[in-house]
Parts: sequence; C-alpha cells; structure tokens
Amino acid sequence: MIARMDTPRIITHYRTLRGLTIAQLATAAGVTARQISRYEEAEDAAQPTLPVAARIAEALDISLATLAGRGVPQIDVSGVWYSAWQTWMDDIERVEFERVTIEQEGTFLLVSGEADPNHTDTGSYGWTGEGRLLRDRNIAVWYAATDAGIASNGSFHLTLHSHGHYALGRWMGDSHDGINECGMGAIARSEAVAARALESIVHTVGTLKTWPDLSDIEFPPVKPS
Repeated sequence: MIARMDTPRIITHYRTLRGLTIAQLATAAGVTARQISRYEEAEDAAQPTLPVAARIAEALDISLATLAGRGVPQIDVSGVWYSAWQTWMDDIERVEFERVTIEQEGTFLLVSGEADPNHTDTGSYGWTGEGRLLRDRNIAVWYAATDAGIASNGSFHLTLHSHGHYALGRWMGDSHDGINECGMGAIARSEAVAARALESIVHTVGTLKTWPDLSDIEFPPVKPS
C-alpha cells in the first residue's frame, strides 16, 4: 500500500518508480547525491528547502503537496483484477469477463482490459484508458478500444468496498448496439467474486443502495496501512 508516507519515503518511492538512481535524481534536481541520500534517510532525515523541494518534485513528476505527504492514497489498487460486465450484442443480454490491469501512480490510474476469450468472435475487444482514484473510494475511468477499427468507447465509475477486495458500479458508452448503452459492472481480485458481485446487482433499477451479501466468501485479511 502507498499509505501515510512521509517525505523521505515519498522521495524513495517515486524515485524508484521512475527508475532513477540517487545520482540521477540529484542531477535533475541540481543538488548532490549526498543531499538526496540525506533527504531519504529513514531517521532524522534532512528537509529540503522550498526551492530544492520544488525541483525534486518536478524531477519526480509529482506535486509539492504529494512530496509533503498530502493527498497520497491510503490504498493501492494496482495489479491484476477480474471484471464482469453486463452488456448486450444484437439486443441479447450477456456477461463479459475480462482480465483488467491497473497501474497506479498516486491517484492516477492507467487501466487496460483484455477481450473476453469466450466472446472475441462476437464483439468483445481489448481496451485501454485512464482514470483517477477518488478519495480512496471510487475508481473513475474513461476507455476506448485498442483496435482503431472498433469505435466503442466510454467510461465507468466503480465504488470500492471498504475492505478493497471488489468494486461495483456502472459503465456507459458507445457500443455495437447503440450510441449510448449502459450496464452494471464489478471488478474483484478473482473472476469468481466478480461474477458473484455482478449477479447480485445486475437487475438493480435506479440507485444501488446497499452492498450485496457475500458473507459466504472468505476474503484475505486487509493489510495494515
């Protein structure tokens, strides 16, 4: 998890994420490698002056607020998820299952989905998009088909359960069946959970007010932040 980081840990985290050595970051920020090492010390770290902090933040492509430990997400949604989407093909309702990969940098999300292997010959497609993690609770993403010959595109908004193992919501977009189609969706760390979650909400009309009863599923314990 990327949680409750202080400035030394933030510098180390984003420097590593960007693939920079201490010397490379020092050069980009106009300071010595020794200074960067002192800023990254776990105990009794030196604090950069405001001008130096601004150059470090610029070199790491983060904001000063993030460098100071403000606005850093409490949760990390990066990794492989499995999705279940309510969709239609020639007005016939079906469920598509996709493997979804999320790369997270702060609150920014780069998301890609693989075509459902059971429906590649009937309209399923790969897609990619960008989004944000909103207040450690919602995933909001726009997407478009990776194949230029497929016009489908749209957006989805999912709400994470408090334990973070699955999320529920809706998608909306331009699809094979019309100029504006929408349906329910779910993502989880396993395809089975995504399928169960979608099944429990797929016939919701209007506002989704409560979480489904998945009490029979044993989720892994939540890691301490």
